[in-house]
Amino acid sequence: MSTNPLNDIAPYPRSVDEVTAYSLGRHLAVQAWVQRTHRRTATSGTDWEWSTSEIVNLFAIVWLLRALQAVAPETADEAAKDLWLAWEDGGAVREWLWSWLTAAGIDPGQVTAVASGLPQEVAA
Repeated sequence: MSTNPLNDIAPYPRSVDEVTAYSLGRHLAVQAWVQRTHRRTATSGTDWEWSTSEIVNLFAIVWLLRALQAVAPETADEAAKDLWLAWEDGGAVREWLWSWLTAAGIDPGQVTAVASGLPQEVAA
């Protein structure tokens, strides 16, 4: 038994060999449900907004993994492994976001400048 009982329900993959679209999606679905629980007991509007944002983000990842599994299971597993590796690396997340924003014609520096001037609840 782990120190986090949620890992007994749907563990976060500990190594890239454990990562599949199914295993990662299962873990993230549990995390989304946890956020739903937190949202129901939120004591401030900001906490409610952050939980809602997390639910939506996690739901989107699970949705996309499941959709990809339905049409290309091997590609779904490959994508899940690549996502897991990016999360584990940490620095890759910033690099990918920078690359995607600039490829879409968006200046990340401008986004940073605008977001820095907004209250967190407005920026979310």
